[in-house]
Amino acid sequence: MLVALLGGLWAVANPPFAAPDEPAHVERAVALAHGELTGKTPSRQDTRRLHLTDRKDYLVVRVPALYGHASRSACFPRNASATAACLEFNGSTRDTDTGTYVARHPPSYYALVGTASWLVSPGDATVYVMRLIGVLIAAVFLATAVSALRRAAAPRLLAMGVALAITPMVLFVSSAVNPSGPEIASAIAFWVCGLLLISTARERVDTWLVTAVGVAGCVLALSRQLGPLWIGLISLVLLRMANRAALGNLWRSIRARVWAGLVAASCVLQGGWDTV
Repeated sequence: MLVALLGGLWAVANPPFAAPDEPAHVERAVALAHGELTGKTPSRQDTRRLHLTDRKDYLVVRVPALYGHASRSACFPRNASATAACLEFNGSTRDTDTGTYVARHPPSYYALVGTASWLVSPGDATVYVMRLIGVLIAAVFLATAVSALRRAAAPRLLAMGVALAITPMVLFVSSAVNPSGPEIASAIAFWVCGLLLISTARERVDTWLVTAVGVAGCVLALSRQLGPLWIGLISLVLLRMANRAALGNLWRSIRARVWAGLVAASCVLQGGWDTV
């Protein structure tokens, strides 16, 4: 509740499209929620018509025209004399072509937050609902990491590490329409729960920790392009800290094997998306 409150306050206080890359992420989420998995490569005519830059990662998607209008008319970034009141969501709600440079990003996050475009009318309200969905996702994983501290032999020491990891930037990114929020929060939960699982598995396998590690691992793998890399690096560290008794108990646990398979499948799926 505390994380959701802090992130939620930041989500409603920050003007729409004021967070890094937020217009592109919103357009990607809306387009995906309405059936566009990626988009089409812009032609020269599209590049001129939509005022796209020379970036090679632009794809053309169809979203309500007001999103593209608001994105192009963002007048307050890098302008100290302008307030966010100059941002206007007053364009047409009819679908039109627009360019986004995140259309090739993994679709899982955008499919989830994109549901906001079905719940409210197109406009700034959609952006705020998307933000709040991201805040709740981050809050769940950060709360999971904190709850896991009860199972630690030295909870105060580990709690200091968790507190240092949940920086203001973590809360800020989680309050924006940006897949980095779930990525960071699930990574923290994966680290903490994985460390505790390895350290306690020599005596018995904690099924709650197994489930927490599995869910966090799947979300981390599917959030952004480098998810499988972070899973691999964290897992190598955890395996290096484990002894034979812990690894043997985990291998004999059906729940642990199932979740390990699901995390591995998520990594393979994400790797396949990255290479397509």
